[in-house]
Amino acid sequence: MGLASRPGGGSLAVIDRRTIEQLAWAVAAGAWFAGISMVLGDFTLDPPALVASGAIVAVVFGAGLLRLRREREREQRDHLLELRGLHDRVIEAFSLAIDARDLRAAGRARRVRAYARQLARLVAEQAPELVPADDPAGEPWAEMLAATAILQDVGLLCLPDHLVHRAATLEGAERERLEEHAALGAGMISRLGFPEQVARIVRHHHERWDGRGFPDGLAREAIPLGARILALANSLDAAHRQLGPENVGPERLVAWIANRAGTELDPRLAELYCRNAAEIERSVDAADRISTGTADESADLLAEDLHRARHESLVLHELSARLGASLEVGDLIRLVDHHLLGLMPAHTLALYVAEPGGETLHPLGSSGTLAGLLDRRTFAVGEGVTGWVHERGRPVINADARIDLGRSVERADPPIRAAAVFPVEDPLGRIGVIAFYSAQEHPFTDEHRRIVEQVTPQLAAAMRNALLYKASREHSMTDALTGLPNNRALHQQLERELSRARRTGEPLTVVVLDLDRFKPVNDTWGHQAGDHVLREIARRLQSGFRNCDHISRYAGDEFVALLPATRPADAEAVVRRVQRLLDEQPVTLPDGTTRIAVGISAGLATCPADGRTAEDLLRAADRRMYEDKATRRDGGHAPAPAVPGTAVRRETGPDA
Repeated sequence: MGLASRPGGGSLAVIDRRTIEQLAWAVAAGAWFAGISMVLGDFTLDPPALVASGAIVAVVFGAGLLRLRREREREQRDHLLELRGLHDRVIEAFSLAIDARDLRAAGRARRVRAYARQLARLVAEQAPELVPADDPAGEPWAEMLAATAILQDVGLLCLPDHLVHRAATLEGAERERLEEHAALGAGMISRLGFPEQVARIVRHHHERWDGRGFPDGLAREAIPLGARILALANSLDAAHRQLGPENVGPERLVAWIANRAGTELDPRLAELYCRNAAEIERSVDAADRISTGTADESADLLAEDLHRARHESLVLHELSARLGASLEVGDLIRLVDHHLLGLMPAHTLALYVAEPGGETLHPLGSSGTLAGLLDRRTFAVGEGVTGWVHERGRPVINADARIDLGRSVERADPPIRAAAVFPVEDPLGRIGVIAFYSAQEHPFTDEHRRIVEQVTPQLAAAMRNALLYKASREHSMTDALTGLPNNRALHQQLERELSRARRTGEPLTVVVLDLDRFKPVNDTWGHQAGDHVLREIARRLQSGFRNCDHISRYAGDEFVALLPATRPADAEAVVRRVQRLLDEQPVTLPDGTTRIAVGISAGLATCPADGRTAEDLLRAADRRMYEDKATRRDGGHAPAPAVPGTAVRRETGPDA
């Protein structure tokens, strides 16, 4: 990397000078040895021999010093190489951490670095006039810029994940917070001891040529050259990611850059790229292939771990945030399915909630291949794995799915083998359990248990809110007297059925029902007796119509039945059967002795024959109901009011 010291660089002259000095000392030592020998010796050796022996001593001593010096230089060189490698690994670690913040930008740092290196070289070769006097260009500068490309977004490490991953959609204060990462990154770089030039480039790499960038709104040449080059490299990387590999080529990239020259990008740098686009793209592709081919396997594994950890953190954060805003049970199930199921080795999940008495677990909702089965399954507290987990409050992982669901799981596609069940509780107590089902053998681990337990408190609160909302909504959509859906619920259900009828082309029959001679009941026996009659009639209507039909109290003593996918003749047969049922079975009052015969008049309207809107169908059915009431009255079918303690009499009388 360009930010590391060049090992041995600038030191060879010093080495040679020191070596010569040491050799001079060695020669002096040899001469001294020869002189001492001549003075102290018996002069038996002739002077030439003494001089030769001194020279030999000097050479041997000098060679030893030179070898020692070379060993020291090699150790220093190895140390510098080790420091450079450590320096490079620190930068690569930053790169992995930054890349891990955005799961969609894999390889981004590698590509931007290659672009930055090639563009810096081109500036030095073809446009040296762009380089300020105090900012010398060259190969070391190109390597420095390539290293800076990796560090440019280091400030993102200081920001929350949810801001980084929603960068494209942020507005207002959140957008301002995200834009702080450039200044934060420059501060980190300065504190870590990187050159000030690197910190300036990191701070200003999001500036724009037209002055509309951040953090300082610099424009034109006020932006450091390195930052302008990085802006061009980042724009090229954005083109790769947005256009896609199949659409990226020199022509498309040239058009991309040309459209941004003079606004986002330095027009001179843009022109330089456009002139050399083919050559730059070949160099970047070659560098990318070399980098990919020589990638360290351990680094790849580390990157995968970082991506997985970041992904898990983001998913759990989004799930926790959205659970707080979820009120509908269906929305809650979809949220858990979308966010949590993807982190688990499972393809089916179910939420079970304890009934108010606490003795039975009912399905709140499910998703996956077993949804139909799970939505019908209930558990007594303590029964099977699911009931045991709720009773004891301890999770069970890798249980045999057949314990709870029987052998039907073997016929599922794919067959279900393992279950993991976790208690769902918060400070208010345990509300139920969440169960995951997998086709694998023993797929669940303690890591999966940790993931689920992180969100169960928020899930418990969301389940409570969903149940309260469901109860409140049912209360607002339910007639307090009869327990039937009320007028509001009728209109919502009618709109849904009309939409389905239009979509499928199947008929929909609407039946308006009105009690015969009900007013005398209230007048004779009071409103409590009238309320009792209405409750009993509602019960009989529910039992008389089919399970697929929707019965509601319309107003007063009027009811409406919706018969989906039913032809008029079939609907009329159902209605006449219900009328006979009410005609033939008087209602007994709470005193046990008084029986009141109450009949009912009915009018039918069918979509699309009688209309395509709720108003048209109700109007047509109501008109026919009055026609039926007149027919029943004239034919003697309207029941007469009963007298306490007497048999029921049937006679004609006024409508009510």
